[in-house]
Amino acid sequence: METLIVADAGPLIALAKIDALGLLSGIAERVIVPEIVFTECTSDLRRPDAQAIADALATGLIASIVPKNPSAKLPLAGLGPGESAAIVLAADENAPILLDERRARAVARERGLRVIGTLGILVIAKHRGIIGELRPLLTRMTDRGYYLSPRLIAEALRKASEA
Repeated sequence: METLIVADAGPLIALAKIDALGLLSGIAERVIVPEIVFTECTSDLRRPDAQAIADALATGLIASIVPKNPSAKLPLAGLGPGESAAIVLAADENAPILLDERRARAVARERGLRVIGTLGILVIAKHRGIIGELRPLLTRMTDRGYYLSPRLIAEALRKASEA
């Protein structure tokens, strides 16, 4: 189990949309997000995913923090402020980062960070026995508007020993 993971908005929203935020407690002891990321995720609490993320903060599943490094407020390499803040925070904490957006993942890797995506979290949850099957969660993701390429689905299923 990871001691700490820093999360960006996209994976939190994706997990919330499929009612799977709770999986994070079986993946890491602590999940932290920069305050700006939490604000992005919860800007409209009428959305069920936003409310689920706010509830995750209230229950301690995730923690929102103000990064120590003021440069976290500056966009990195054309990234948005939330992605930039998450990458800087992960570097400051020497922690893996939960990111989905391709460009942000590349920037994080360039900075030597270990990157985990939403599907990576689901595969880890399958290997740890937290979930029984990955396929229904992938179906739920696509049913709720997430595009997952056939190649990405096949790779995730293979890694979860469901191919």
